[in-house]
Amino acid sequence: MRVGVIGFGNMGGALADCISCVLGNENIIVYDISGEKMNLALDKGYGSASDIYFLCNASDVILVAVKPQDSEKVLKEISEKLEGKLIISTVAGLELKRIYEYTNTRKVIRIMPNINVSVGKGTIAYVCGDGIREKEEKIFLDIMRDCGFLIKIKESMMNAFTALCGSGPAFVAEFIKGLALAGLREGFDYKTSLELAINLVEGTAVTMLKKKYKPEDIISLVSSPAGTTIEGVRYLQEKGFAGTVINCVREAKKRAEEIL
Repeated sequence: MRVGVIGFGNMGGALADCISCVLGNENIIVYDISGEKMNLALDKGYGSASDIYFLCNASDVILVAVKPQDSEKVLKEISEKLEGKLIISTVAGLELKRIYEYTNTRKVIRIMPNINVSVGKGTIAYVCGDGIREKEEKIFLDIMRDCGFLIKIKESMMNAFTALCGSGPAFVAEFIKGLALAGLREGFDYKTSLELAINLVEGTAVTMLKKKYKPEDIISLVSSPAGTTIEGVRYLQEKGFAGTVINCVREAKKRAEEIL
């Protein structure tokens, strides 16, 4: 199984790195118009395609990770080389129906990863095209298994997913920054405070995942009657913390709908 990656930017490169953990570097072949990015791919031990047609001919799966403004040109350019190929598209906002139109194939899986793919901890939504059968979906899930958590959704939910999980790392980072500044205010130096905040968030997330805790379980475990934790939680609730987060995601979704 060989995967061809068209577009070796941040996301294309991160996905290639994860997929190579499953298939091996020798089974990744890259094409990018940037010579610098092609050299980076070579440095990582990936194959280099002299042109986009060579990549298509040499690949079983083609990962299209180009910018939205370049996607129509690229997909139309390779449309005659896709027979029997599985296409995976990371292109934001590019719906399946438009990919069908540009490529004349329905063996397409549309994905929306987030930045955490770069460390194998991505949250990735995927939608299967009409031509995807159980065999192709299994291939997809197998080669993507080291990229992070995969969830199959309806295409109509892509904008919501983009707002929640695509933009979500920025929202979590903003919360971590707030914790770090709080620690600074209380007397820690900023470097120490930031380190504490990052480890706090990571540890809480891992605990919830491994113990299958809900948020209220953590709150109950940490809080004692009339103690410090419940006082802090009360303040967050009084200031509408949850509602602010809900509205944050809704605004991001609205913007995604406007752009796309």
